[in-house]
Amino acid sequence: MTNAQSLGNKFEEAEVVLQLNNVDICVITETWFSSNIPENQLSIPSYNLFFKDRDSKRGGGVGIYVKDDIPATTFDKIKVPTELECIWVKVRPERLLRSVSSIAVCAVYITTKSPHQNLLTDHLLSSVDFLRTKYPDIGILILGDFNRMNVNTILRGNDFKQLVDFPTRGDATLDLMLTSSKLNEYYAKPRPISPIGLSDHVSILWNPKILPKATMKSCSVKITRPLHGSGIRAFGSWIQGQNWDEVLDCDSTQDKTDAFYSILELGITKYFPEKKRKILANDKPWITDHVKQLIVERQNAFQSGNVSEWRKLRNLVKREVEKAKISYHANRVRHLQKAEPRKWYQELKKITNSTKKDLKLNIPGIDDKDGVGKANSINDMFANVSAHVPPLDFNELPAYLPSKEPPPHLYPWVVYNELKKINPNKSSGPDGVPAKLIKEFAYDVGTVVLTDFSKAFDLVNHTVLINKIIQMGVRRNIIPWICDFLHHRQQCVRYNSDLSNYVFLNGGVPQGTKFGPIGFQIIINNAAIGSHSQYWKYVDDLTFAENRKIGEKGGLQDDLNDFSEWARINQLKLNPSKCQALEICFNKSAPLHADLMIGSKKLSYVNKAKVLGVYLQNDLKWESQIENMTKKANQRLFMLRSLKNLALTVKSF
Repeated sequence: MTNAQSLGNKFEEAEVVLQLNNVDICVITETWFSSNIPENQLSIPSYNLFFKDRDSKRGGGVGIYVKDDIPATTFDKIKVPTELECIWVKVRPERLLRSVSSIAVCAVYITTKSPHQNLLTDHLLSSVDFLRTKYPDIGILILGDFNRMNVNTILRGNDFKQLVDFPTRGDATLDLMLTSSKLNEYYAKPRPISPIGLSDHVSILWNPKILPKATMKSCSVKITRPLHGSGIRAFGSWIQGQNWDEVLDCDSTQDKTDAFYSILELGITKYFPEKKRKILANDKPWITDHVKQLIVERQNAFQSGNVSEWRKLRNLVKREVEKAKISYHANRVRHLQKAEPRKWYQELKKITNSTKKDLKLNIPGIDDKDGVGKANSINDMFANVSAHVPPLDFNELPAYLPSKEPPPHLYPWVVYNELKKINPNKSSGPDGVPAKLIKEFAYDVGTVVLTDFSKAFDLVNHTVLINKIIQMGVRRNIIPWICDFLHHRQQCVRYNSDLSNYVFLNGGVPQGTKFGPIGFQIIINNAAIGSHSQYWKYVDDLTFAENRKIGEKGGLQDDLNDFSEWARINQLKLNPSKCQALEICFNKSAPLHADLMIGSKKLSYVNKAKVLGVYLQNDLKWESQIENMTKKANQRLFMLRSLKNLALTVKSF
């Protein structure tokens, strides 16, 4: 028994206390329940609730929680005056004393200055008389917060005894237990235990002298397959090196599928072993072992009389329960709002204690504990509804095979895009392959390599260029013109007002002429032809890009090797120090960068790179490009502000 002083914010703690003390019947006063609160939000798992709330104003109210394996019902013949906060429940535990047929439990709450104290006394006396007349062997227990009300009239002449002989709030004994002699001799002395939450009333525990054997709490076994980063990397290495000939050699599609899953299951079992964990059926997921241990320590501190330690633990328990609920919502529930709205709503109902209790039906001829029998009976009832409908008759159907339409085509990229849509937070499908694992290896890694030539226009070999022009099929009468344009070409340099001597150039194409960029394009026209990677050429800019799956070996290095050899043959020189690599991957655990080499020089990976004046970032965002454009725009605005002082108008531009 306890005075909760509002049970609404103490449900989790009350549930743990009931479990720890193996309580069968719990009477709570000052529940503060109201008709505005749905009844399923007031429930505690594994208990049936009987309650009466206060109609007139906030506060008060009484409730009785009875374990759901104990038959319990209210007394229809006992009419409680509306002015009283009182409720009667009849319980019949499976193992009861032979001299006691059943137990009547009455929960009472009355305020100190209530004008209804005499009404309560009359009601209790008349109800006791009725019960003893109707059920001669019944045991009676009246308990609750009487708030200094005089109960001598109830005790006198009714063979009742008041059992609580210790203060229940401060120095006062306000919470009482009035019992008939039929029960007293079989129960030990009541003892105080820690209040629930911040209530200033101690709780009272009343145990039988011979405690029943503790029943095994129902629990479920949860099987998980942790996907640690080390396991994922090892699995990736295994699956990339796996020989799939066993699958490819199968004749039928079904045989190929079976062989594939057989090999895959071996790898998953090896690198991601299963783990089993027992979970109590009624445990709230946020009530962790740590919270339970704190509640036990608080109870022990109260029993030992260490008031300062008890108060510290009392406040700590309240904070930890709230913190655990917030953490549970943040880590386990919030992400479900968009991913799985139905499951998100179920979790919200669990947090707010709004879940419905298990359905209990009494079906004649079926044992109350036979859940399978009840399910079969209900199933038969629903099936009988359509029993008179004739089954499908294939003889009455027109021919529909073979189909006129060709079978649908499945393309690899379509399958790939569907795999990327898989929600990794969902459970495995019927094949048992974790969704996270499928998505992990469905992701692509994009690698972009930006190459750079050293003195690209200046190092063009004229002999190589003319040979390429001839091979392209340019009219032969134009070739001498081009040779004359390039051969014995001279240049000089102006330094301020001074000119250098003219010198002959053996190579290069003249910049600033129309032939300059055309000649260089002819030189690189066959560069990277035959490359397995995608590539883009724009004058002297050549960019490679490769798209591959995580864990898959890339072919970009082979393409870079071929490109380096092409540059050597065409007598152009690459500048590895200015060549860069940029890798794009949106997986949470991005793979390690693959080493890319040009000659003996390892390429450096960057977070952003400039391609034809546009900044590309490895997260495909545009902050760097916007920053660059904004900077240039501000420079132009500065020029405009400066020109404004010259009284220039818009028409001047």
